Amino acid sequence: MKELTVGLHERSYPILIGAGLLSDTPFYACEAAVVITDENVEKLHGDKLNAYLDDKNVAREIIIVKPGEKSKSLAVLAQVYSEMARAKAKRNAPVIAFGGGVVGDLAGFAAATYMRGVPFIQIPTTLLAQVDSAVGGKVAVNIPEGKNLVGSFHQPKLVLSDTALLITLPKREWTAGMGEVVKYAFLGNAAVLSILENAKEHDENTEEIVYECCKTKAQFVENDEKDLGSRMFLNLGHTFGHAIEKYCGYSGINHGEAVIKGIDMELYTGVSLGLTQPELLKRYREIIKRQGLEVDINADMRAMIEYMAGDKKNVDDRVNLVLLKDMGKPFMHMLTRRELFRIWEVHADA
Repeated sequence: MKELTVGLHERSYPILIGAGLLSDTPFYACEAAVVITDENVEKLHGDKLNAYLDDKNVAREIIIVKPGEKSKSLAVLAQVYSEMARAKAKRNAPVIAFGGGVVGDLAGFAAATYMRGVPFIQIPTTLLAQVDSAVGGKVAVNIPEGKNLVGSFHQPKLVLSDTALLITLPKREWTAGMGEVVKYAFLGNAAVLSILENAKEHDENTEEIVYECCKTKAQFVENDEKDLGSRMFLNLGHTFGHAIEKYCGYSGINHGEAVIKGIDMELYTGVSLGLTQPELLKRYREIIKRQGLEVDINADMRAMIEYMAGDKKNVDDRVNLVLLKDMGKPFMHMLTRRELFRIWEVHADA
């Protein structure tokens, strides 16, 4: 087992990483909890979590939502609130997010706002959640106008990443997580970059990958918890990625696949502006090909740029992008829609 701490003073918390942690690993001290999960995870791993909580003498109310991005909505959130209220959930009873990024965001936002805030525990079951979304306290739901526009910061008390749960992941879900893994490599994690460039099979490296990605994210979070400065670099690939997700109606492509394509598009943008080393884009595409992570999207770039203009990170009428000067050297760069139109050969008067 590997362990690290997100150091946020009174909000500090441990991240435990290893295979088989849902057994005798110590758990947050509580008598009762609310578990929020989705139908797929409950079928695959519900018995493991129940046995674990039984062993810790933790009573629980289980709330099951449908899998997929559409559960990150105000309507589903309202249903969760109602079920928590009917179960008479107490203010000291933690909400346990048992699932991937969607469940983590939904459960975390419910925990942040129910009774003005209750404790929150992450038990991520996907690679994407273990390497990224379960850490850092960003919680949110989507509205028709955009992804994650309604949210908050609510740090978990514990992140318990049992890598044995990843064995059941479908290939596309593994690919989704690898999008975030590649992001951390290009943000400067040399250990992750070495694995990506030298290994195709990750079974023996999964624990190290999760640990290294969490270590890098923890550093960003510790330096900028509320995402007002350097933490924004973690959005590498996400401005284009979120636009891709919205363009696709949050179906047919998952978040990690959109990020994989989004990083490519942001690197291309940087190269086109003369701000990114061309070799970096080439190296990125070689890794994506080696790892079998190619994502093919035929999108209307005018629509994509219009979606990007509504991103919450923007200032005035300018799109705020994370670009890379070189490996591990991110910077923020603002572009108007017209400038993006020129780069992507979209006619401004179309």
